[in-house]
Amino acid sequence: FIALDVVQWLPLNCAYEDGFSSWDALLTVTLMPIGGFFMVLGATVTHELSKRRRGHLARTPKEVLEKPLARFMMCMLLILPTVSQRICNSFRCTTYSGGNGQLVSLLSIDLRVDCCSGHYNQITTYGTVMIFVYPVGVPLILYFWLYGYRHRLDPEGQVAEDVKEARRTDEVLLDAPVTKLAVRLRISDLSANIQILNFYFDRRRSGLRDLIQCQPDDQSNNACNLTNRIRSSPLPE
Repeated sequence: FIALDVVQWLPLNCAYEDGFSSWDALLTVTLMPIGGFFMVLGATVTHELSKRRRGHLARTPKEVLEKPLARFMMCMLLILPTVSQRICNSFRCTTYSGGNGQLVSLLSIDLRVDCCSGHYNQITTYGTVMIFVYPVGVPLILYFWLYGYRHRLDPEGQVAEDVKEARRTDEVLLDAPVTKLAVRLRISDLSANIQILNFYFDRRRSGLRDLIQCQPDDQSNNACNLTNRIRSSPLPE
């Protein structure tokens, strides 16, 4: 799996008056993949129904479901560690000493949330459900789905290099949605591309943060110089 955190890429704090809370982030990272899956599934079903109306050969419901589900699983290879970490962090509390000597338990990733409040119970209830969907459900689905191809993916009594070459020419593996991408694409290449993408967005985010933090008399870098020129330029009448 590859850790891809879309929430960290986007300056979502600027879009909310009170900031982008941990509850907002949890809903975003857990509902976006599910929503994307159902959008792709709906488009696939609509396309299949239009083919049936035109008299083309229709696929079985299992074949219609396999392709969107395989794409969902490929997306999960990119974001499952990040989603799982954010879900698990929703349960972790830290105890602090209050001003009057009392102990206060606050959510570690969002100190605005009291762990004795109803909002925390809401977060943990939702997080418990999402644990069975993502950290538990996704690996189980992949396991049982790939289990049917175990003899082709890892045949007994063969050298590893021969098995790799046989996978690339196996028509069954190349045709099955769950194994097609893994056979054709090397995960190491995908990981390298994701690392480059992460570096690019980190630089863009840090540059945006520098622009926002520029003071009117700050001449420390070219970005601040350009920002201050724009601020001081008169508006057209």
